[in-house]
Amino acid sequence: MSIKASDLFQAYSENNIPAEKGTIIIVQVNSFTHYSRIQIISYYNATNIYHSEKGLTFMAHAKKIFILVEPETYEHKTREPVSRDDHERIPHRFDELTAIKAKTNARIMISSKPVLEYSSFSINRSNGEDCAFIFFDTDNISFVLRQFIEKTLIHESLIPSDDAQRAVQAIQPLLEDCREWNY
Repeated sequence: MSIKASDLFQAYSENNIPAEKGTIIIVQVNSFTHYSRIQIISYYNATNIYHSEKGLTFMAHAKKIFILVEPETYEHKTREPVSRDDHERIPHRFDELTAIKAKTNARIMISSKPVLEYSSFSINRSNGEDCAFIFFDTDNISFVLRQFIEKTLIHESLIPSDDAQRAVQAIQPLLEDCREWNY
């Protein structure tokens, strides 16, 4: 059985990051509140990858999808996600997101369309409450990504299974769009 995913920074240290294309998922979950940010980055044609103290910079085009999970007790629900503190921010306003209300009254917000990054993007090194994975292109990569996102929503963000499945269904067309590069 082939390896489907690896820790991003370990893959970098082993010179095992594919240059042509790949998918990176960054998961950031507050272990006390379960406020969560999930970032899905599909990149294409990485000409260079630079390492620094802060993390990795990819010289590549990228499409990004953001998922934000607000627990019922989140205090700043009315504040636009783009205007929140650094560790809670995503680059979207409410009208740029698809919202799903979970049975637990948590709110799952998903990018309505991918954010395009031209020429480069950076990924910061983990601060202990987050992780970054590189997913290798396999025949069933779409299935693997959906399963990973669903399990993350269930086990890390404490979203009920039915609601996590609805979120993954909403994300599916975006994942397909991110995997297409017509350049």
